[in-house]
Amino acid sequence: MDGSAPFAPEASRRDIAARQPDPQDWHPLADPRSVTLFRQLLATAIGYHEATGRHLSVYGDLGELYAEIAIGLRLNRNYAKGADGRLGNDFVEVKTLSPMTRRGWVNVNFDGNFNRLLIVRICPDFRFAHRLIDRRTLGRRQGVGRVSWPG
Repeated sequence: MDGSAPFAPEASRRDIAARQPDPQDWHPLADPRSVTLFRQLLATAIGYHEATGRHLSVYGDLGELYAEIAIGLRLNRNYAKGADGRLGNDFVEVKTLSPMTRRGWVNVNFDGNFNRLLIVRICPDFRFAHRLIDRRTLGRRQGVGRVSWPG
């Protein structure tokens, strides 16, 4: 071992993150600070995965930041009871499928207070996609249930 850090060079992480669409193109009111944080967190996650083959536990946060800059979700405080944020007058619950997740569904607590469900999928090549689902289309459910991607 040569004593150098086992992480990919900074340029490599920037190149990978640059493959993503420009978040400013997603939502006109996106906060530039959130865009910067999203890019930095994504570059860190990609760099760590490249260097170690393992994943950091940041994909839920990346999914919420993506929702903020992609569709204009106004996030609630961390650990606030209820939904993850608001989109207009709707309460939105955000669920994220991480790059290492092979299953095509998320667990949702239907006892929660939300009108819409946003499923964010982070692909193995770190591309993002999402589906916004109206809760009424999921039928009347209680407790925890599965919702399939693409919804």
